[in-house]
Amino acid sequence: MYNFILASQPKSYNARKSDAYQRRIKAAFLTAYPVHHLIDHDLYGLVYHFYKVDIGIDADNISKLVWDSLTGVAFVDDSQVKLRVAGSFDLSSTDLVTLDFSGLTKETIDSLLGAIESEDHVLYIECGEFSMNLIRLNLESNGN
Repeated sequence: MYNFILASQPKSYNARKSDAYQRRIKAAFLTAYPVHHLIDHDLYGLVYHFYKVDIGIDADNISKLVWDSLTGVAFVDDSQVKLRVAGSFDLSSTDLVTLDFSGLTKETIDSLLGAIESEDHVLYIECGEFSMNLIRLNLESNGN
């Protein structure tokens, strides 16, 4: 699994012309994983946008650009991302105490919490091996 933090105002897939933003996504990944291998199997992808200032970008459009940016860097092709989860969370109304940090390294947790404290926009980005046990129907009842 790869996970990393990007402390930057996200761009929308609809504003694809942002080469500088895509370079920031790649740079954040490469900083977290200077030595890595291209994943060549099916993946899940997770992008959570934590914000203090609402800029009106929907979570799905944020995640599309992230996966496009990581193509050829983290994995061979974004079509490998079989399950995408995306969310946007207003920090003024989100209780971070309820987040489940289990399985994350101390460095990742510290990086995420530090960025959330000091930045207006933070992305938590994660991808890993897809399996059917990640699929949940009736999520409200069966999410745990």
